[in-house]
Amino acid sequence: MGGLRSLDADADALASRLEAAMANLSAEMATTTQIVGNVESSATDLRTVNALYSNGAPNPTPGSSGSSHG
Repeated sequence: MGGLRSLDADADALASRLEAAMANLSAEMATTTQIVGNVESSATDLRTVNALYSNGAPNPTPGSSGSSHG
C-alpha cells in the first residue's frame, strides 16, 4: 500500500504549501487594509480642505502662497 502513503505525503506537502500561501495572503491583506485606510483618510482630509476653500475661506495673504524653501 505504498500508493496510499505516497498520496498522504503529497497531501501533506500540498497542505503545507497552502498554509504558507494563506499566511502570505493574510500579511498582504493587512498591508492592503492599512493602505486603504490611509487613502480613505487622505480623501477625507482633501474633502475638508476643498470645502474650506470653496466656502469663502479667506485667501492666503499676498506672498504667502509660494512654497517655503527656508
